[in-house]
Amino acid sequence: MSDREHADLGEIDVQRINIREPDGRLRCVIASADRLPGLIMRGEEHPHHRPYAGMVFFNDEETENGGLIFNGQEGSSAGSLTFDGYEQDQIVQVRGVTEDGRQSAGLVVNDRPLDRSLVDDLPVLDRLPDLTPEQQEEATSQFPPGHFGSRRLFAGTEEGDSVLNLCDGQGRPRLRLRVGEDGSAGVEFLDAAGEIVKQIAP
Repeated sequence: MSDREHADLGEIDVQRINIREPDGRLRCVIASADRLPGLIMRGEEHPHHRPYAGMVFFNDEETENGGLIFNGQEGSSAGSLTFDGYEQDQIVQVRGVTEDGRQSAGLVVNDRPLDRSLVDDLPVLDRLPDLTPEQQEEATSQFPPGHFGSRRLFAGTEEGDSVLNLCDGQGRPRLRLRVGEDGSAGVEFLDAAGEIVKQIAP
């Protein structure tokens, strides 16, 4: 079959599809949770655990630059569409999560390092999901704030409220617009510790 010929199939069952340029460069992978690749940078795959089904996008250099992942089971659901910085993690994310009776959905904007590749941080980052919050803090305490990136904006819903959080360079919310389920609304100014220092309300 030539490059320009095509097959007209009614239905296929597969675990992974690789989409490539005519010269062989990988541009997209669609896969089950068992077959989603690790982190691919410049065509080289690095071990990176992510138990999701989905789709991964790659740039002209065969480096991952975004994707669509999803999972879920009884009582929980998660979906995420992301776009990455160059050789880094996501800088834009649209996500929705339901877990432990709580729901959050929205748009997230992150800062990411510009001076190094995400591959350099994998030994630390891949350990974090298996650690408790206290252990995670200990594992990352040796690095300066914002070393792995920081959230700068969240716009969406959390704990029943509509929220817009604007954060500083260390990911700490400093300005928050909030509208509650009951219609109450307010603007909150926060200090570095997350405490409200000024509030504007009707």
